[in-house]
Amino acid sequence: MTQPTASHGQSPQVNQAAGAQRLGTHRAAYIPEPVTPSSRLPLLIALTVISALVLVIGLITTTVVMFIIGMAFTVVLAPRCIREVYMNQRNQNVGRRRANSELHLYDQGLVVVLNGDLVRAFRWDTVTVLQEIVRHHRNGVHMYTTYAYTMSDANGPDMILKGGFPRPDEWGPAIQDAVTRAQLPNAITALREGRTLSFGDIQLAHDAVTARGKSVPWSQIDETRVKDGQVSLKVAGKWRSLTTTPVSRIPNFLIFYAVAEELRTSAHRA
Repeated sequence: MTQPTASHGQSPQVNQAAGAQRLGTHRAAYIPEPVTPSSRLPLLIALTVISALVLVIGLITTTVVMFIIGMAFTVVLAPRCIREVYMNQRNQNVGRRRANSELHLYDQGLVVVLNGDLVRAFRWDTVTVLQEIVRHHRNGVHMYTTYAYTMSDANGPDMILKGGFPRPDEWGPAIQDAVTRAQLPNAITALREGRTLSFGDIQLAHDAVTARGKSVPWSQIDETRVKDGQVSLKVAGKWRSLTTTPVSRIPNFLIFYAVAEELRTSAHRA
């Protein structure tokens, strides 16, 4: 479990939700920082207005040099100014949506507060998690990464946690690790008792993996990996896609992968 990275006094509603689900000791809080207006925007607006004035004066007075200078700066600055205004407004809207939102991690689960009044608590041993991490590139260069974790259980509607909470690269893996530790032992026990585990459209049994109506014995699988967002199996030296369902739609994917690897390696040791 991630250790506390910031101290935060839990509100009564957070404490009540955590107590009702017996979540144990508080470990970390992730609170969105207030969104401040862009410090560059006033300067960009001023420079754009000045450039436009120079352009107009040059046009009226037929001063070629002023016209060219005004045109050059306006063409460069105006798009940047418009983009900065748009991003500033977007950030302000996001900031308002994130106001009074909190994410708290505990020994046995988490509590989410959205907009100050919607509180949900999830336990690691009963929650199902869908993970979607997308790396965005432009011209081959990584620009940014977006994170989305869909949390679901029997106590209410699904809840999606996104990058609105700070440090998603920290709390995201912490959630996945905690869920895996809480649920993996029972999954292994269930398989040893002869039961079949379902992860979306994939079924794992002690002797084989099944998807799309086709089964492959673990003894024939040389390697399991994720390729192009899908689960692939290496069977008899050839890679084949296990399912068309992307990894982002496989519930509790880390548990699935850990179980699959345990069954595969055990079959090869036998």
